[in-house]
Amino acid sequence: MKNLCFLLGLVLLHSSLWAQKDERPALIATVDSFFVYLHTGDSAQMRSLLAPQMELLTVAGDKVQRSPLPAFLMAIARQPRLQEWEEKLWDYRLQIDGPLATVWTPYSFYLDGNLSHCGANHFTLRQKADGQWQIISLVDSRRRENCLEQSWAEESQAKIDTLMDQWHLAAKEADADGFFGKMTKEGIYIGTDASERWYRDELRSWAKGAFKQAPAWDFSVKERHVRIDEQGGKTAWADELLDTWMGPCRATAVLSYQNGEWKIEHYQLSMTVPNEKVKAYLKWLKQK
Repeated sequence: MKNLCFLLGLVLLHSSLWAQKDERPALIATVDSFFVYLHTGDSAQMRSLLAPQMELLTVAGDKVQRSPLPAFLMAIARQPRLQEWEEKLWDYRLQIDGPLATVWTPYSFYLDGNLSHCGANHFTLRQKADGQWQIISLVDSRRRENCLEQSWAEESQAKIDTLMDQWHLAAKEADADGFFGKMTKEGIYIGTDASERWYRDELRSWAKGAFKQAPAWDFSVKERHVRIDEQGGKTAWADELLDTWMGPCRATAVLSYQNGEWKIEHYQLSMTVPNEKVKAYLKWLKQK
C-alpha cells in the first residue's frame, strides 16, 4: 500500500510539473531587459531586475574580478558615455528548476561599432513570490581570440539561407550537380524511411532515376532557423518546416564552412504526425 501511495505521489508530482507555466520566455525577456537598460543607461530600471546582494564576477584568463553592485550601477548611469556600447548575444541556453534558473549567453562586445572582446554571460536568477524573475548573480568571461563578429554572423546567415534555398531548388529542377555539390563529400542524408541513411554519393546513386526529370522532389520552405557557432563561426545548425507531397515535414541540418563556402554536412528529414492523431497512427502501425 505504501508503494502504491508513493507511486501515486510521483504521478501527481510529474503531472503538476507538466502543468507548470513555461518560464523560458520570461527568463529571456529578463535577460534582454538587462541589456536594454545597460545600453540606454537606465540604472533605475536596471536596479529593479537585480537582487540587492547580486554578485558580479568576471573571469579573464586565470584571474577572477569582483565588481561591487553600486559601482556597476553608477557606470551604467554615467552619461554621456565616451564610447557607445553594444553587446550582441548569439544564443540563449536555459536551465530551470522551480524558482531557480540559469541563462548562458555567448556574446561579442562592441565599442563604437568596433569589436572589443567576446565571451559568455552566465546569469543565475530566482523567481520571486509575484512570479517575476530577479538576477542574483552574473559571471562573464572575456577574451579577444576566436570571437564571432556581427558582420560575419549576418553574412553567414544570409549565405546559409541562400545555400539551402538553392539546394531545394536544385532538387525541384532535377539539377543533380547543383544538389549534391552543396553537400560535403562525407555528407549524410537521413530520409523519412527507417532504412534511409545515405552518404552523399550513395544518395546520388540511389536517386539517379529521380533526377532524370524535374522535379526530383519539390519541398517548399515555410520556416527556417539558423544558429551560428559562437566559437569562430565555422559551424552552423539549421531547422526547417517544409511543405512536401508527404505533408508537413521537419528537417534539421548541420553545415560547415570549408574552403571559403558553406556546405551541408548532415541533413535529416522527418514526417510529422499531429498530436491528436498519434493514437490512430500507432493503431495503424500495429495493423501492418
